Amino acid sequence: MEAKIYKAFIASPSDTNRERDISEKIFNEINSGLGHIYNFRIESLKWENDVRPSIQNKDGQSIIFNQIGDEYEIFIGIMNKKFGAPTPRAGSGTEEEFESAFNRYNQHKDVEVMFYFNDEPPKSMSEINASEWIKITYFKKRLQPLGIYGQYNGVLDFEEKLRKHLSKFFIDEYKKKMKPL
Repeated sequence: MEAKIYKAFIASPSDTNRERDISEKIFNEINSGLGHIYNFRIESLKWENDVRPSIQNKDGQSIIFNQIGDEYEIFIGIMNKKFGAPTPRAGSGTEEEFESAFNRYNQHKDVEVMFYFNDEPPKSMSEINASEWIKITYFKKRLQPLGIYGQYNGVLDFEEKLRKHLSKFFIDEYKKKMKPL
């Protein structure tokens, strides 16, 4: 029997490289544990791995959307100290990617939307950019009435929380499939 593939789109600004790498590590752990037991695999979708260079009369975010599409079952949004670069349609690429995933959820209920914010205090004052902090704060306030977003305190806490949350997601998914009709 062929394993079911779950695609996980990871959306985040440029200051979350460690969290993005940790996500890959957790996917591999889940694949060799729960994935092996329940016969599924989780694979990442990230612009740096899954988008080819393409020169067009379009902005970069449009090219990312065209190439990645919406063929994913899990959306993982992550923010640290940067909100990200604006697009013609949103305050940042991450915000636009979230909006796309959330709209899809509202229409079809076929995507799990998870969002995480790093609450670790800055190590120095030079890490603080007031305009970025304000944008992140407003974005959090927009998300508050939509459900529960995750908060983490540094990359080790992110690793622990994402591992726990994804494991619970897959256990819940397979419990639903095991219930008799």
